[in-house]
Amino acid sequence: MVLTNHELKKFYDKRRDAIFINDDLEINCIKTEKKVIVHGNVLVQGDIAVLDDFEVHGNLETHGGIEVGNNMVVFGHIKSKEILIVKRNLHIYESVITNGHLQVNGNVKILKNLFVEKDFWCGMSHFIKGSIKIKNVILNQKFPFLRIGNIGSRNSYTIFYFPADRSAEIFVTCGCFSGTLTEFEIRVKESHEDGLYRRQYLKTIEYVKNMRG
Repeated sequence: MVLTNHELKKFYDKRRDAIFINDDLEINCIKTEKKVIVHGNVLVQGDIAVLDDFEVHGNLETHGGIEVGNNMVVFGHIKSKEILIVKRNLHIYESVITNGHLQVNGNVKILKNLFVEKDFWCGMSHFIKGSIKIKNVILNQKFPFLRIGNIGSRNSYTIFYFPADRSAEIFVTCGCFSGTLTEFEIRVKESHEDGLYRRQYLKTIEYVKNMRG
């Protein structure tokens, strides 16, 4: 039996002022202004939108995306097939896997594992004792990525990822582009004639190369 979002109200815990799920169940979607705490094994067929805090102590899998309006703490395991957005802070004590993008507007603390298929950035600080894997590449623990902006024709951010293996090339996401630093430099030279955007991108590429040494 698949529960509807409306049926989640029966899991409301007045003492915690939260939706408290301690059972194994399947839900079509989760959309609530309340805090959500998951202790069971939960499969969500669609999207998850939680305006308050979201805690996962068990196992959660969603076929859609996840958007959290406050803080997200993961003591168990999360698997998301689409984008994951956390408006404040994200703490991972076990594992988070997303096949889409991961965007965290606050701080990120990773004690175990984070796997992201597309790209990842955080707006503030990050503390990493576990591992971050982006596009199947394990990133440098102390300096995993660099987000630079607003630059270029998009007047937006470009993200540079630093693999833990120093023999592996830095890779880049910039709008619809995703590839190595070498490929990005070639794309810039092909796409932009002499001018402001070309200079911005090439100076940024030079800066990133010098950072790695």
